[in-house]
Amino acid sequence: MALKFSLDNIVQFFTFISPIFISLFLLIKSTMDYNIRGIIYLVGLLLNWIIGILLKSMFSGMDASARAKGKRGQFERLPIKMNWPLHAGQTTDGIPDYCSVFEGPWFTSALGATSMPSMNAMFHAFTFAYILMGVATNPNHPGIPFVIILALTGIINMGYRKMLFCDKFMDIGVGIVVGAAIGVGYFYLINSWNPTYPFYAKEDPMKRCKLGKTRFKCTYQQ
Repeated sequence: MALKFSLDNIVQFFTFISPIFISLFLLIKSTMDYNIRGIIYLVGLLLNWIIGILLKSMFSGMDASARAKGKRGQFERLPIKMNWPLHAGQTTDGIPDYCSVFEGPWFTSALGATSMPSMNAMFHAFTFAYILMGVATNPNHPGIPFVIILALTGIINMGYRKMLFCDKFMDIGVGIVVGAAIGVGYFYLINSWNPTYPFYAKEDPMKRCKLGKTRFKCTYQQ
C-alpha cells in the first residue's frame, strides 16, 4: 500500500530511514575530507549492531522459554489489535512492515519479533554520543548544529516508532542507554589511539596552513 503524500508521512518516511541518511552523510563527508573517520565510525556502528543482536538473541531466548510454559513473551513486539487505528503497512495479525525497513546482517525473523532493545534507539544514541564527544573535546566545538540535528532526528524517530507500536518505552530506554554507552566507550578507545580520528575531534596539526620563509619584494611602477 502506497503512502499518502502528506507532511506527516514524509516526516515518518525520512525519520524511519534516517540511519541510512546519517551513515551515508558521515561516510561522504569523510571521503571529501580525505580521512578515514567515516570508516572508523562504520566499524563502531558494526560493533554497536553486533552487541544489539546479542542482546536481542538473549531476550528472544527468554521469550521462547516463556512461550514454552504457555506464557506470552515479555519482550515481543506489541500485536496490532483490531481496535487500534491502523496505519499504512499495518495488519491486524502481524508486525508493521515498516518497523524493520531493512534487515541487517544476522537479523532473523525471530529477532525481528523481539523489540528489546530498540536497534534504532541504539543507532541514534551511539551516533549522537560518539559525535557529541568529539565536539565536546574539541576546544573550538565544531559541529554543534549537526549534533542538534542528530538529537532532533533521533527524538522524532523514536517517538514515531513508539506511536506506531514498533517499540515500547522500555525498548527505547534500554537502546538509548546501551547505544550511548557504546558510543562513549568507542570514542575514548579511538581517541586514545589517535585523537584526530573521531569526527569533529582534534584536527591534524600537519594540515594547518603554515607561512613559508619566502620573502617578496614590492616594486613601484609609474
